[in-house]
Amino acid sequence: MLSVTFILTEEDHREAVAPVIRARLRERGLLRWRNWPAALLVLAFIIWLSVRRGRDGIWFALFMIALVTVLSFAVSKAIHWVMVRRAPRFEPEAGPRSQPRRLTIEISDRGVTWESPPKFEPWTTYSHYLELDNYFVLCRSGSIHAILPKRAFAVENIETFRQILLNHLKALPAG
Repeated sequence: MLSVTFILTEEDHREAVAPVIRARLRERGLLRWRNWPAALLVLAFIIWLSVRRGRDGIWFALFMIALVTVLSFAVSKAIHWVMVRRAPRFEPEAGPRSQPRRLTIEISDRGVTWESPPKFEPWTTYSHYLELDNYFVLCRSGSIHAILPKRAFAVENIETFRQILLNHLKALPAG
C-alpha cells in the first residue's frame, strides 16, 4: 500500500488539464482526419467544380483547398477551446484560515482511499489514466477525477504506482 500526501495547486490543475483534453480528443479522432473517404469526396468535388469553371478553375481549386484546410484547422482549435472551457474549474479546498488543504490518499491493489472526507474508490470507479511528466491523472467517464503530482511520491513508489495503474486502468496516450 502506498500513502501519498500533497497539496494540489492551481498551477498543477492548469498544467494537467490541457494534455488530458488533447488525449481525449485524439482518442476520439477529433484532432486528425481519420475519415479519408469524406476528404477524398470533398477533394473530388473541388476538382469537379474547378473543371466546370474552365480557365480560372485552377485558382478556384487552390482557393477551395486552402479554405478547407484553414476551416478544418479552425474547427479543431474551436473544439479544443470548447473542451478546455468545459473542463472542471480549479476550486481549492480551503482548510483552517483559508490555507490550501493537504490531501492524503492510500493507494492499494484494490483502489484508492481518500482520507478527507473518508471515501474508498475501487479501480472500477475510474475509466482511464494519463501519465504526464509531472502528474498522474485519473479520469472517470472521460473527465478528470484526480490529479496526483509525482512530487508527492517517493521515487521508488512511482514505478509501483505506474504498475498498479497498468494492471487496473486503460492508459490514454499522452502527447
